[in-house]
Amino acid sequence: MRRITGIAAAAALSLLIAAPGAAASKRPTSSQAAAITRAVQTSKVGGIDRVPRNRYVVSHRRISTVEKSWAYAQIQPRKRFQSTFQSAYVMLVNPAGTRAWVVVDLGSAQVGCGVVPTPVISDLLGGDAGCPPEDDPSALTRTAQSAPVTASGSTVVAQAAITATGQLQVRLAVPGASGETVLAQTTATIPDAVSDASKAGLQVTLAANGTGTVAVLGPKNATEPDAVPFDLQWSVDGTPSIQITRTGT
Repeated sequence: MRRITGIAAAAALSLLIAAPGAAASKRPTSSQAAAITRAVQTSKVGGIDRVPRNRYVVSHRRISTVEKSWAYAQIQPRKRFQSTFQSAYVMLVNPAGTRAWVVVDLGSAQVGCGVVPTPVISDLLGGDAGCPPEDDPSALTRTAQSAPVTASGSTVVAQAAITATGQLQVRLAVPGASGETVLAQTTATIPDAVSDASKAGLQVTLAANGTGTVAVLGPKNATEPDAVPFDLQWSVDGTPSIQITRTGT
């Protein structure tokens, strides 16, 4: 998966990113468009907040009609910076109960894969999302989620899953009228002893102070030696983030 980590120093893509095709997505209102632009300009994702705003424009902003809490935009260089600035796709989410937009992914290919629901990406881009099968959030074999907690004015849950490829995936999400909206996610390797996705189970807790736990259970139960705990660190302030650290063997 190709992501931008230093877009100001990257070579130009000669505006290879095209506008969305005939999709069900819609144009944002003027206030939504301004909020999306502001979210992109101030985001730490890809280091875009460190790039002078006179070097690029935020364009092609769209709101998904599959799930209206998701949006898309493009970052394109102004004419005199086309040789030193790389164009990019941007995926954003509108956390429940707020009017703000938050950048969840930025890059030049497969942007949003594994974070944004695949139907939403297809809606926003007007075609195939181009995500590998293992990056599809629906390609999960075991799932569990925490009880809801309140943080920064939003109801938040942690979702843990074992993917079809045997990875532990943990996501930070907010409930919505048509399902969960993923804010951030990360993955970790599950020890071989419990990596059988057809047998392993999960338990996940979330605390309002930005911590939590995930237990990956072996084929038996949580009291057996092959139950492996992970610590969870998360935040919805600024750019949503989530980290998991294995704490047992």
